[in-house]
Amino acid sequence: MNPYVEVEVFHASAKREKRNKSALPRDLDPPREFRTNIVRENSFNPMFDGHFKFKVTKKQPGLVFIR
Repeated sequence: MNPYVEVEVFHASAKREKRNKSALPRDLDPPREFRTNIVRENSFNPMFDGHFKFKVTKKQPGLVFIR
């Protein structure tokens, strides 16, 4: 069990080759990763009072996934 909470944001890349616009991009952008501070002595009933704030500016916000 990790002593922190980790959030990953996956998104579709808008990069495409100009000559073949229907092709899927070859390279996927790596997910953005966020992590709370480590809370010691927090294992029986863990509580994390951390907040994540980020702005999603994509052409297709429906293709943004949070894990």
